Amino acid sequence: VSNLEKITPAAMNFKVESIEPLPICKETVIKASVKQFGIKFHSTIQIQEFDPPNKFSDDQSNFPFKHYMHEHLYEDFQTGTLMTDYVRYRPSLGLLGVVAIKPIIKMKFKQIFDYRFKNITKYIR
Repeated sequence: VSNLEKITPAAMNFKVESIEPLPICKETVIKASVKQFGIKFHSTIQIQEFDPPNKFSDDQSNFPFKHYMHEHLYEDFQTGTLMTDYVRYRPSLGLLGVVAIKPIIKMKFKQIFDYRFKNITKYIR
C-alpha cells in the first residue's frame, strides 16, 4: 500500500488519505481519493483477504461502482514473481451506468494496468 500512489498514473491524482488499522491485515480500511474530469471522488477500500506473500483482495462500493472486488495474486515464476490481478465490478446507476459509465471505467482500468505493467519494477524492494 505504501507504493499505491506511485503505481497509479499521476494524471489520476490518486491520494491515500488514511489506512487503519496498521499493520495491514484483513479488514484494514483504506480511504483514498482520485480526481477525474475535475471531480474529486472518495473511495473506501476494505481488505477482505490477506495472505502475504501469496495474495490479498479488497473491495469497495463507492461511485462509480455498485460492486468492486480486486484480487491480487503473487507466484514464484522463473527468476521473479508473477503478479496477477482479477477485477470484478458492476457500475452504479443500473442500465445508465452500463451504457455511460462502464466504457469509462474500462478505459481507466486499461490506463492503470498498462502503467503498472510498465513501471512496477521501479517500486518493488
